[in-house]
Amino acid sequence: RVLATRFGLHAIEAAHDQDWGKMVALRGTEIIRAPLEEATRELKTVPMERYEEAEVLFG
Repeated sequence: RVLATRFGLHAIEAAHDQDWGKMVALRGTEIIRAPLEEATRELKTVPMERYEEAEVLFG
C-alpha cells in the first residue's frame, strides 16, 4: 500500500507539472520519472521464480 501510494503521489505531481511522455518508476528505493522511450526500449521479463512465489501466496 505504501509503494502504491508513493507511485500515485508522484504520478499526480508529474501530471501537475505537465511532465508528459514520462512514467513514474522505482529505481532502487527512489521513485523517478522515466521517459517512456527509455522505459519501453527493450522487453523486460519476469523471472519464473517470481511467478512461483506468487503461486505460493495466491494459489
